[in-house]
Amino acid sequence: MNIVETVLGEAHRKPESSFDFVQGTRLDLEGKAKRLMDCLNLGRVAGAPVARP
Repeated sequence: MNIVETVLGEAHRKPESSFDFVQGTRLDLEGKAKRLMDCLNLGRVAGAPVARP
């Protein structure tokens, strides 16, 4: 998903300022981080401690 699509999805309008692009970038990065964390947590029991190397 690109930044303009992110802003459109969240604000339901095209980005109009640099702030809109910054917010879109933040939302895009948060979504990527969530997907990564979801992948890392697959197979992990909720509440179980995470094994650290």
